[in-house]
Formats: sequence, structure tokens, C-alpha cells
Amino acid sequence: MKNRMGKILCFLAVALLGAGWCVGEWRVRRMDLEMRNRLLRQVEHIAQALNPEMVRRLSFTSGDRGTPAFEFIRQQMTALGEHVTQRGIYSMGMGEGGLFFGPENYPQEDPMASPPGTKYEEPAQEVFESFAHGKSVTAGPYVDEYGTFISAFASVLDPRSKEVLMVVGMDLLAGDWKATLGAAR
Repeated sequence: MKNRMGKILCFLAVALLGAGWCVGEWRVRRMDLEMRNRLLRQVEHIAQALNPEMVRRLSFTSGDRGTPAFEFIRQQMTALGEHVTQRGIYSMGMGEGGLFFGPENYPQEDPMASPPGTKYEEPAQEVFESFAHGKSVTAGPYVDEYGTFISAFASVLDPRSKEVLMVVGMDLLAGDWKATLGAAR
């Protein structure tokens, strides 16, 4: 009788631990999805706030620096950046040979800053999906030349032709993301 009761208690303890682990994993997956959706909504809002006519004037080369279109969009991104918790808002254009950075809200002296026309050497594959289909996507964690990130990308579309003019990106450091999920677990 005593042996049987011990087995039942052991089984219940293992079942309780397993259920607790399952609930923790379910909570982490749910929180991960919520955080990705929030990041995606923020970058979509920013992309929709940008004037497509100004975006059309960008060449995504070093010659953009100081032009009225570049400065206008950079100032918009800086102002919009005041209302989000993410540190960086940046833009990319597709050109011959790959993706090139355009306006962003990083100060020039920031190590994450990329002067206009800088080639993005290791972009997440999801960026190309956003260019190809004009859809908003999240990516990560992925590693690029700047670090390890969870990112969201949204396209700025020409209102008439629906052509993708540029893609706006926002990043969160993957370490911060994982720490938030770990705390939720």
C-alpha cells in the first residue's frame, strides 16, 4: 500500500512538473507572437506615415545625404522613433547588387548607423519577401554584420502602381528579446 501511494505521488509530481513546463512554453510562444505582432504594427505604421513621393526621390546612394527628400524622411523617422521603444528605424532600397541603406533615425556617430548607400551585406531573407510581395514580415533571430536581431519589415508602396519603393525595418536585440521571454517563462 505504501509502495503504491509512493508511485502515485511520484507520478503526480512528474505530471505537475510536466504541466507546468507546458504552460510555461505556451506562455512563451504566445508572448513571442504578441511581441512580434506589436513590432510589426509599429513598423507598418511608420511605413504608412512616409510620403511615397519623397521616397521615390531617393537613390539609396551616398548622394542622397543632405537632399530635401532624404532629410525630410530622416526627420520623420527620428520623430516617429520618439514614440516607439525600439532603438532603430531604418530604410532599405533595392538596387543593382543588393540592398542599400537609406534614411534612418540613428545619429551619425552611432555604431549602428549606416550612411546612405551602404550595402547591407547580410540581410534577413524576409527582407527580400517584403520587396517581392509588398508584405510586412518579421524575422529572427538572425545574425547580420551588426549583431543578432528580431526584426520587422514593412514596405512603402507607390499608391498607384503598388510598386515597392523601399522597405522600412525595426530591430530588437535578440538578447533583450530572449530575456523578456525568459522572464515570462
